[in-house]
Amino acid sequence: MGPSGGHGVLGFLGCLGRDRRAAVALLVAVLLPVMLGAVALALEVGSWAVTRIQLQRRADVAAMTAATQYLAGSIASVAAGSGADLAMLNGAAATGRSWSGASSTLTSSDVTLAKVSGVISASDTAWQATVTQAMPLSFGRLLTTNTSVTVSASAIAEIVNGGGGGGQPCFLALGSSGTSLTVTGGSAISSAGCTVRSNGNISVSNGSMVTADWAYAGGTTSVTGNSSITDGTKNDTVTPTNYSTWTDAKPLYNNAGTISDPYANDTDITNAFSCLAADSCGASAGKVTNSGSQGAGSISNGNFTGGWSTSTITAGYYSSITSASGPISLGAGTYYVKGNVSIGQGATVTGTGVTLVVGGTVSFGGGATVTLSAPTDSATSGIPGVVIAGNSAASDTLNNGMNPTLTGLIYYPNGNLTLGGGVKAANSCLEVIANSITVGNGTVLGNSSNCNSTFGIPTFSSLPGTATVTLVQ
Repeated sequence: MGPSGGHGVLGFLGCLGRDRRAAVALLVAVLLPVMLGAVALALEVGSWAVTRIQLQRRADVAAMTAATQYLAGSIASVAAGSGADLAMLNGAAATGRSWSGASSTLTSSDVTLAKVSGVISASDTAWQATVTQAMPLSFGRLLTTNTSVTVSASAIAEIVNGGGGGGQPCFLALGSSGTSLTVTGGSAISSAGCTVRSNGNISVSNGSMVTADWAYAGGTTSVTGNSSITDGTKNDTVTPTNYSTWTDAKPLYNNAGTISDPYANDTDITNAFSCLAADSCGASAGKVTNSGSQGAGSISNGNFTGGWSTSTITAGYYSSITSASGPISLGAGTYYVKGNVSIGQGATVTGTGVTLVVGGTVSFGGGATVTLSAPTDSATSGIPGVVIAGNSAASDTLNNGMNPTLTGLIYYPNGNLTLGGGVKAANSCLEVIANSITVGNGTVLGNSSNCNSTFGIPTFSSLPGTATVTLVQ
């Protein structure tokens, strides 16, 4: 039994070995197509990665080219076309191009270029390029029913505005034609800690004085009639006597080029001006909260007219605001005024945290006392830092012996602002930006430099910066 039993065990083990080799062979035969498919798919994925590197190069040059051409002055559609051309030179097809002016986007067979907001700063302009390519599937089709896969790459090139230096202006005249900043009639501007800036010429005449860190003129400056420009730090003074020999050093700098409007892309102001022009601000109608008081003002068809006793009005939409002589108290918030704001003949106007956005003209005069301060940076209503903003191209006047305390930014990018007739305003924060500014007839304006920290007024420079194109994504 021993021999026969031993033979049986050895035979069983031998058969088991042969069965295991057969099982492994069978397993290899079953798995081999899958393994080969996986290896082939890995090779295809590798080829996609190589293709994506090529596409990224096309996207980079397309975005950079579009941004560079746009910075150089090309219109958006032409800049986008230049970007698509460079992508084509780097292997893209870029056929079947179409341009949408509404979305500022060029689309084609495999290249898309769109003008978008900046990444570094939302106020910057940027160009985004997206490049795609369909890759056919070979062995990968063993694992999917798709016949191809789309590979894409994207890039964003941003036009970054570099700071130009020279200190921040407290008075900025945006107009570059002729004389856009005039100080005359024995007036005085005292801008300690900031500058006076004109994109055009500056004229200081008739015994007037300007005291500032610098007076920058995009063109030239004239100092006549016993007037002066003085550096408030070093007390260097330009007068008619020494002007002809003065070099571009403190406190005067001529031929300084032009700077852009720092509020041109401000969303709050842009939206306010746009909705006011279209009668679509969505603000509720302004109200007189004490309309039942004897002698108080009233509203008719959106037009507020002040009375002889105090009127308290709320922020909202108005057709006009007028008061001959009665006191007006303004609640905090934004006042959208479609027409004119006219205050005169000894009227008193007060308000804290107030922004007046006016479609017509603003006139404070006749001995009016106006005490208005803008919303601070942390305010929940109104436009931070802006006390008065107007989009009219007409002339606006704050004059005739008024006694204003205006705190914040006075902003008339298209209009001509005249401050005269003995206006006196010495405030913790006062900045003026207008197309042209005339200060005359004994006006005295002064301010300190807490506009940025308290009221959120943006920091900008007196000298033009150099814009550059940077690949940001």
